[in-house]
Formats: sequence, structure tokens, C-alpha cells
Amino acid sequence: MAASSNSSPGERVPPSEQPTLPGEDLASTEPRDAEHWAAVYEEFLRFLQEARSDAGRETDLRMARTAQLYERRLRYWRRRQRSP
Repeated sequence: MAASSNSSPGERVPPSEQPTLPGEDLASTEPRDAEHWAAVYEEFLRFLQEARSDAGRETDLRMARTAQLYERRLRYWRRRQRSP
């Protein structure tokens, strides 16, 4: 998963323009959806942190970009949890 190819490194891409996972609906107003997707992205980030310690430099850089995307998406779903 990567940010839009039209964006430059570090540029903020709105969640609605980022790729989503199958079944992920950014427009959902269901608190259970926000809870579910926050948990999904927390797990992804834990996995990436563990995997990065074993990765080579090039792979680590790709994982770091992926982690940034997941962190943004996690913040999005956490905000949705607080204000449905």
C-alpha cells in the first residue's frame, strides 16, 4: 500500500484518496467499524515493527512508508471512534 503516485514524499494525502482494504468503508458511521479498523491497523503496525528489525535497508524504507500510511489510517479510525 502506498500513497497516491501524484503525491510527493511527506505530502499528506486525505484518507479518502488513500487505498483502502477490502471491506473498509471510510464513510461508515458505525462505532463498531471504527473499533474494528483501529484494531486492524494497530496489528499491522505491530507486525511491521517486528518485521523491520529483520529487513534489509531497501525493504525497511518501503516498510517505513507503509507504516506511515497505516499510522495515518489508525489516527483516522481513532478519531472516528471518539466522534461517530
